[in-house]
Amino acid sequence: MNWKQFTLFMILFGEVIEYSSSSTSSRKNQSLLTDITSKNDLSVLQGILNQESLVRFSMVQKIQNVVMDIVDIRKTEALFTENFKTIISEMRALNAENQQQKEEILEMKKGLANCKEGIKQIRKTQEDKSDDLSSLERHFTSFSFSVNETFNTMWKNQSAQDTKLIEIKENLDTMSKRLTLSTQSIMTLADVNENQSQAISYLKQENKEVDRIIRQFNASLADGAEDSFTFREDYLQLSNTVNKTLENVLENQNIQKFQVMKLKSQSDALTKTLEHVNDGIKKFEVDKENQTKELEELKMNQSGFYTAIRQLNSTLAELSSLKMNYSHFSLAVNETIDDIWRNQSLQDIEMMDIFSNIRAVKDCSDIIKRYSYMSDNDGVYTIHPNKSTKRKVFCDMTTDGGGWTVIQNQVDGSTDFYRTWNEYKEGFGNSSHNYWIGNDVLHLLTKNEPQELRVELQRFSGEKGYAEYSTFAVGDESSKYQLTVSGFEGNIALVDFI
Repeated sequence: MNWKQFTLFMILFGEVIEYSSSSTSSRKNQSLLTDITSKNDLSVLQGILNQESLVRFSMVQKIQNVVMDIVDIRKTEALFTENFKTIISEMRALNAENQQQKEEILEMKKGLANCKEGIKQIRKTQEDKSDDLSSLERHFTSFSFSVNETFNTMWKNQSAQDTKLIEIKENLDTMSKRLTLSTQSIMTLADVNENQSQAISYLKQENKEVDRIIRQFNASLADGAEDSFTFREDYLQLSNTVNKTLENVLENQNIQKFQVMKLKSQSDALTKTLEHVNDGIKKFEVDKENQTKELEELKMNQSGFYTAIRQLNSTLAELSSLKMNYSHFSLAVNETIDDIWRNQSLQDIEMMDIFSNIRAVKDCSDIIKRYSYMSDNDGVYTIHPNKSTKRKVFCDMTTDGGGWTVIQNQVDGSTDFYRTWNEYKEGFGNSSHNYWIGNDVLHLLTKNEPQELRVELQRFSGEKGYAEYSTFAVGDESSKYQLTVSGFEGNIALVDFI
């Protein structure tokens, strides 16, 4: 038997007692009326009996109405019980579905965490590649500069070598001409030498002829004594002339031989020099050919480097595209996460509203106690400080274990907090932004159970502070909402807050 049933039956029993008490009084009145009948008029008795009948009829009607009300109440109660069971079943199904959604969300969180980790790895790899590409670009720029300088130096050296080669060829032509002239001179000297040799032979023959003449002269000395002296002088003179001529010829021949030897030596030196020059020209031509090959290879390498640069530029473009795709993907992931949390918060709020209609929570700490999975879910919830009062408040489910009922929130200056007594009594503002919970609600929340108060402040400079009081209570309106606090802990005092 529930409280309502007990109350209703107490009322019915009271009426029955009252009714029973009324029947006993009526019998006493009948005895009294018998005595009165003997003394007074019978009409008075008839009136009393009529009144008794009316009272009885009225009581019977009341009892019937009460019984009908009880029957209706029982039917309503049975219907309410059935509906309550249905709601409980639906709530269990919703709770199971919500738990499944929680598990799916946890899996999604894990997947998103793995995705974020993968994105971090991609970002790190991308940064490493960017660093490598930057280093490669720097090395390539330095190498390209060195190659260009090498090309310029080689072209300069090539021009200088070409100039030297032209000079060498000109010198070679000059030396060839000189060698030709020297050869001609040698040939001329050889002809002169041959002519001198012929002259010497001729002189030798003449000398022989002179000897023959002398012998003839000696033979004919006997023939003429007078002519001997003259002939002897002529002979001596001729002999001296011949000897001088021979000496001059021999001297000239020696000089010519020395000149010929000197010219031969110069010719040999020129020949050797010419051979060295030819070797140098051949070596220079080989070096030039090798340098030409090296230039061709460098050109090919430069073409390869240009191809590598184009590939690097293409890779950089792909990396830029990957960066853009990553940015879009990251934005989409963040939006998806926000949508999931937003939908989950709405579902949690709807679930809390449904639970509140079945099992009302007194404050935010009661939510944490009953539904531990709501921790870390800050938001607006509905609480019931008592059976007749319902209020939407902001619950801090993260700070210091969560479960804090926010009684005042002043984020900016968009809400005026200079209000009247009644406005502070009833509360004002938007519970999700700037608001005051209301003095009456504060009294209901703190009058029966010990409460803690936490005050958080942030200055315009960004400095933050807090204060906690282990005891916090607010009186009713008759006490002008007397404030009681004690047990301070923190880095700011309540006077700073006030």
